[in-house]
Amino acid sequence: MVGVGLRPGGHSVRVGGDSNRAPRGSRPDHQEVLRRRRVLIHRQALHDQRPRRRSVASSEARPPLLLGGGGRRMLRLAAREADIVHVNYNLNEGRINPKLVRTGMAEATDEKLGWIKEAAGDRLEAIDLGFTIFFASITDDRESLASALAPSMGFEPQDVLEMPHFLIGTVAQIEEDLRARRERYGFSHVILPGESADELSPIVERLTGQ
Repeated sequence: MVGVGLRPGGHSVRVGGDSNRAPRGSRPDHQEVLRRRRVLIHRQALHDQRPRRRSVASSEARPPLLLGGGGRRMLRLAAREADIVHVNYNLNEGRINPKLVRTGMAEATDEKLGWIKEAAGDRLEAIDLGFTIFFASITDDRESLASALAPSMGFEPQDVLEMPHFLIGTVAQIEEDLRARRERYGFSHVILPGESADELSPIVERLTGQ
């Protein structure tokens, strides 16, 4: 996956981890996850060279730290420790099903942002908020595609179109959706699926200068 900034001074991001995964069913301490995970970030100059805002704690000579999740505990940890906080599905279900997908709906995302703001406190202004796109399709008939996808998830077609983690529509519609999500949620960073990055990156990069 490739991450791109939605505002001036964006990043392209590649996230990796070591191979020492915890045994199935165990729940490692999140502080241990912080120590073990590696976040490799390549700075990408877009349209504006102004310095990005950073907290005092992150002013050391190191790459920005990105942490993400969909559960309350992980997002609160990310809000306290990370420079970039990414909002994701809540993966407690352990498998993809309608219940898991519902944790990515617009209302659920509002709740997650509430957890982040509460935990971040005074450092909120120093944090970049972001999200991950898991499904993207450039199409001239997004209503038909949304109607086809909705029944398998127990959604209405409009729920599919408003899902922060989905991008469906023409180039103009997708650009408008990204702008609306930036305004509603405060997202300034997006991770794109690798198979759609070439198509979507130019759209995202246009928003960095607006």
